[in-house]
Amino acid sequence: MTHQPNIDALDEFLISARSLAEYRAIFTLTDADLDGHILDRPGGAASFTAEASELGATVIAADPIYARPAEQLRALTRSETVPAR
Repeated sequence: MTHQPNIDALDEFLISARSLAEYRAIFTLTDADLDGHILDRPGGAASFTAEASELGATVIAADPIYARPAEQLRALTRSETVPAR
C-alpha cells in the first residue's frame, strides 16, 4: 500500500528550522554550491534562505503551506503544537 499524503493537513509535514550550517553538513554544500540561483522548497521556518542570502546567494524560499490564510495557519499550528487537555 502506498501512503498518499494529505497536503491540506499540517500533521503530514515535518516542521524543521535548519540553519545554513546544518544544510552545509547534510548536503556537503560548498561556497561554490551557493553561487547561482537556489530554490529552497519547502522553505518552512528554516533560516537557510536568510543566511545564504547574506553571503550573496540568490535564494527564493517557497512553501505551499503558507498559501493559506493567516488565521487558518494559526489554528493549524496551535492544533499541532498545543497538547490536548
